[in-house]
Amino acid sequence: MSEMTDNSRLAEVESIIEKYPDVPPEAVFKEDLLRLGVSFSEDALRLCGGFKP
Repeated sequence: MSEMTDNSRLAEVESIIEKYPDVPPEAVFKEDLLRLGVSFSEDALRLCGGFKP
């Protein structure tokens, strides 16, 4: 993901947090992660591969 996309995604999440102050920020971030998912680099997957049970 590019820096531009990261910045716009963060700005979107921050605007939702401001718009709905009664919703915990953690819930907004979690929903964003569930909505768009998370991707890991090949290096990160190789690094954690040795820690699997």
